[in-house]
Amino acid sequence: MLAIPGRGYGRKVSQKPVPVDKVVEALDYLRQNNEKIYLVYTIMLYSGVRFEHVIHALNSWNPSEELYVEYLDTDIKRLTCFVEHGYCRYYLGLESSRKPEAFMYFPVHLLELVEKYKGSIPRRDTITKYAKEKGILQPKYIRVFAIRLIRRFFRRRGMMDVGNFILGKFSELSVTEAHYLNLLEDADSVYPELAEFISTQVKRENQVLTMQHRTSAKN
Repeated sequence: MLAIPGRGYGRKVSQKPVPVDKVVEALDYLRQNNEKIYLVYTIMLYSGVRFEHVIHALNSWNPSEELYVEYLDTDIKRLTCFVEHGYCRYYLGLESSRKPEAFMYFPVHLLELVEKYKGSIPRRDTITKYAKEKGILQPKYIRVFAIRLIRRFFRRRGMMDVGNFILGKFSELSVTEAHYLNLLEDADSVYPELAEFISTQVKRENQVLTMQHRTSAKN
């Protein structure tokens, strides 16, 4: 039986607006100036996984490890990539932690950066300090933005259980543990659409910012 902690650790859901232009500006800056932190931000954006869990996963990267997951009643490898569908998922195995999460989904094109920087991602406080010094969006707000997008995507489709499963919010699921394998299969099936939805939001804003910059340059 999987022991799932409730949301009892005193953290309130953020109501702070997170403008998409600030997300795009942070990603653009990091892509050009710090690929390691860009990797962390981008995985958070596409997975909704907690900042500290992304760092830990990348620094303890063990893709070939095979584990038996009791609540799924099956063996899985840490890393499973669906190249033909453009994404991977990495098993975190943190379902019973104080802040539970199970899987980290991300676009397959990020795998090259993962292999390049695994084991060398900076500490959480170092990344936070870097973002503050450079005047870019703090990492915690990338996750807030991601969670809002992911929930919007699944709410529109009436698939909130799948969304909560991807986000590791087991205490908010309406189904029992016996159905978790079905949720994993549904998550695998729909994730390419979710990744495209997230990409579309970011690309659209990036195009707007590019046009604004071109207009300013002409003036």
